[in-house]
Amino acid sequence: VSWPVGAWAAARACGCGVKRVVSHGCARWGVYVGGWMCPALLVPDCDCSISPSACTVQLPAQVPCCTSCWDACCLCCVSVCVTQRTHGRLQPPAGGVQRMVLHKTQTVRPFIAACIVRGLKLNETSFKRFIDLQTEIHQKLCNKRTLAAFGTHDAKLIEAPYSYEAVAPADIKFVPLREETEMTALDFATRLQQAGDETALKYLGAIKANKLWPVLYDNRREVLSLPPVINGRYSQCSVDTTDVLIECSSTKDMQICKDVLGAFVKAISKFSTDGIGEGKWQTDDDEAKEHVPLIVEPVEVVTEDGHLKVKYPNHREVDELNED
Repeated sequence: VSWPVGAWAAARACGCGVKRVVSHGCARWGVYVGGWMCPALLVPDCDCSISPSACTVQLPAQVPCCTSCWDACCLCCVSVCVTQRTHGRLQPPAGGVQRMVLHKTQTVRPFIAACIVRGLKLNETSFKRFIDLQTEIHQKLCNKRTLAAFGTHDAKLIEAPYSYEAVAPADIKFVPLREETEMTALDFATRLQQAGDETALKYLGAIKANKLWPVLYDNRREVLSLPPVINGRYSQCSVDTTDVLIECSSTKDMQICKDVLGAFVKAISKFSTDGIGEGKWQTDDDEAKEHVPLIVEPVEVVTEDGHLKVKYPNHREVDELNED
């Protein structure tokens, strides 16, 4: 499978060679470049110094994720991998750490990790990209939410600590995203069935057979998320959102939760300076813009007795997010 990539522009932005740029970007998500060919020159391992626009990345079809990897197939996402050092630096917080407490979710949806990103500067264009990225990662990296599901929440609208619980669906009351009235999770499931929403019903199928459903509350007992189905309207992000809680849950393992969080945080790290995130990438010909790094604040996920399950990201993981 050949995916054309405008990697030359991304490489030019940070002074890297095209081959190194795309190889590194693809490898970060388990996609390995199987060979290089510049059609204009018809020679392997071309550095595209003569005809950069003709470069294509040859991805081996036998690697399952190659044909659907969002990171390899999107110019924006390939560029993200190589422009963080100058345009998307992340830094750990100077203050304390928020907590999320687990309550009896081990047999329902046991794995969850979260972090908070502070300092976003969104406009209409970048907010649309912010939403589109969630869809893309859910479809590709999360394999249509079968491996994991994640949600974003306006951190200024909610109150820590958070509580991740297993609750009977008839006892979960919230206003779902895109709805106007409060209902129970059971009523919401009935509404989805009546509407014949096949996509949402597929997500619902992951928890429907359970007596208890996973739900994420804030300290006010407001529902943030009913994973992997839908978020609550209460914590909905908007173009005015500057601080965002990102949580990811899975039935598979903790690593996929970390991978998804890392992918999304890395992708939105360019939304911290006005003008970045407009669908174009800054090069050495553009007027330099002052960049203020985003703050990436870890969330500690603990058991009811205070045992730490995960804290993401730690300082090493922040450094990894900042790698070029």
